Amino acid sequence: MKKSKKFSNFAHMEKRGFFSRHSSALLQTLVWTLLVIVPALSIYAADPDNITGVLTWGVPVLGWMIMFYSNYFLFIPRFLFRHKAFRFTFINIFTGLAVMVATELVDLLIMGNKFELSPLILLGLIGYFVIFMFLIMAAISIRSLQRNKKLEEDRERTQREHTEMELARLKSQLNPHFLFNSLNNISALSAIDPEGAQQAIETLSSMLRYVLYDTAAPLVTMEAEMRFIRNYVALMSLRYTDKLRLTMTDDEQLDLTVQVPPMLFISLIENAFKYGASSTQPSRIDISTSMPEPDKISMRITNTLLTPGISAPADKVRPEKHGVGLRNLRRRLEIIFPGCHRLRYGMNEEGLYEAIITIPVTHAKND
Repeated sequence: MKKSKKFSNFAHMEKRGFFSRHSSALLQTLVWTLLVIVPALSIYAADPDNITGVLTWGVPVLGWMIMFYSNYFLFIPRFLFRHKAFRFTFINIFTGLAVMVATELVDLLIMGNKFELSPLILLGLIGYFVIFMFLIMAAISIRSLQRNKKLEEDRERTQREHTEMELARLKSQLNPHFLFNSLNNISALSAIDPEGAQQAIETLSSMLRYVLYDTAAPLVTMEAEMRFIRNYVALMSLRYTDKLRLTMTDDEQLDLTVQVPPMLFISLIENAFKYGASSTQPSRIDISTSMPEPDKISMRITNTLLTPGISAPADKVRPEKHGVGLRNLRRRLEIIFPGCHRLRYGMNEEGLYEAIITIPVTHAKND
């Protein structure tokens, strides 16, 4: 069974593993574990009966955790990120003083000492203040990094959704455009060739199934796309006489299993018929498809350039100046293949109008 590779040139959110998604929580757990367990084990190893020493170390660490996570979960998102700097500063001063006093009181109770305002206690409070400032800054840094990362992911997701919506809009414009042209041809044909019109309706039915169902996917096989193009050419050809010389050639190296975005070439072929085909004047349309490189596919459409009106000189009429087809094509290429596609059109040395499109392809693989 063949399965295509995922192919997308616009930003997409990659799936992340457990450790990547919870790296911050795991790192915090590791740091606090080391701060609590390692010193406690060291104190216990030095004196197994010194439970008081273990508790004396554990109480300050608990105070540090209260300050860190009060800021991490509450104060920073509620006050600092909402531009309430004064409230953020005030509540941290109040909480810090409360935690410092409570920690010192619990520590004195554990040690069995009486509370006396001594230089040692003042030095301890200053130490707490320095540590609390460090913890607050660490919490701000971590939350800011997480916030910036989330904002960046939201921006990428919004951009991706906008791009997908724009692609859908461009495709929705393209489909009615193709249908409008096809129905016009069948209408004109029904008056002169009912049997040909019946055949054209069957061909159109097959094409509509492709447009409605297959093109919902971002990629289709080149075989399906070429079948659609040949049906379109066959449908358009019914309208013209032998004044139109039409050729379609495929390079021997063309791999029909490669995958391409659907209905990417049809705008150029529509323009070739619209501006280069005639039932009353000699005209020609040549469509050739090749693979200049293993990972690229190219289509060249060459056609005569006729005047839409008798009074308008042919060299004043260009397909790129009319309709939405080429504008949509250029925009789709910019979205799907930014910087890695080629679209060129204009008069060539033979005096014929020539359009060339070259795009990357995705190769199918066997699982």
